[in-house]
Amino acid sequence: INPPKKNPTICDEELFYIEKSIADVKYIYNEKETNSIRKVPWKIILISLPVWAICLAHFARGWTFYLLLTNQPAFLNAFGFGVTQNGTLGSLPHIMKVLIALLSGFIADYMRLNLLWSTTNVRKIMTSTGYIIEGSCLLLMCHVKNPYVGIALLTFGVGSSGLMVSGWHLNHQDLAPRYASVLAGFTAVIGTSAGIISPIVAGLLTKQQDLIGWRHVFTIASLVLYIASLFYMIFASGELQSWAMKNPYEQKLRLTSENLPSLVSSFEHNLQEDIHSIKQDKYKQQSIINHNN
Repeated sequence: INPPKKNPTICDEELFYIEKSIADVKYIYNEKETNSIRKVPWKIILISLPVWAICLAHFARGWTFYLLLTNQPAFLNAFGFGVTQNGTLGSLPHIMKVLIALLSGFIADYMRLNLLWSTTNVRKIMTSTGYIIEGSCLLLMCHVKNPYVGIALLTFGVGSSGLMVSGWHLNHQDLAPRYASVLAGFTAVIGTSAGIISPIVAGLLTKQQDLIGWRHVFTIASLVLYIASLFYMIFASGELQSWAMKNPYEQKLRLTSENLPSLVSSFEHNLQEDIHSIKQDKYKQQSIINHNN
């Protein structure tokens, strides 16, 4: 495991940001502690409700994503769209999702920096809002007969799910920076399993290739999104978990909703001072080198 400071292209500002944001990096990359860091606390992870909140959110995302990936052309055919229209209209939901995903970053930053919301609240709001809107749009699609209204609902619903990019998608890093890659892999297994189940369910319900079958498919998809949203709202967390800490220094860095605003302000102030100090030291060193030459 190579520490950030050994990266030949990293700048001073980036290095300080990483070292001050993600626990005690010097401790994490201490060669003597490498073996202990590699010991993943699986038992605690498997009973952690915040982790399972991410798992369920990932499962819901996988359910709708793979459902559309494998069955969207068949759904559009049921509405009577041809091959050309199928390709054009089928791309709209995903284009909308990309745009909203980009916008979600600015919204999340505004909530944290201007409204001073905690990370937990931001993650919950972004995830649940996206899923509730998507689930509602899918539910409404069960009752529309106009094909273009159906496409509009599908586009807006899938697009709104882009909000989760600033929600549960980043939550692994919040809970355990040390084990973020492990958590991401674990939740991905749960999420991808939905890609096995949802196409099978859709295939069984749409054997007649009519809109009635698709109503059942979208009703189930909306219920999956609602359940995941409710579970995430109750059990999700944006705070560093105790099992992800290895030394007393990291205990001090645990962010809570009560002290987050003051910590953010203090962190930004200290970071600017550190960067300024580093630049002054580099300038002095360069001056000494030039003088000696």
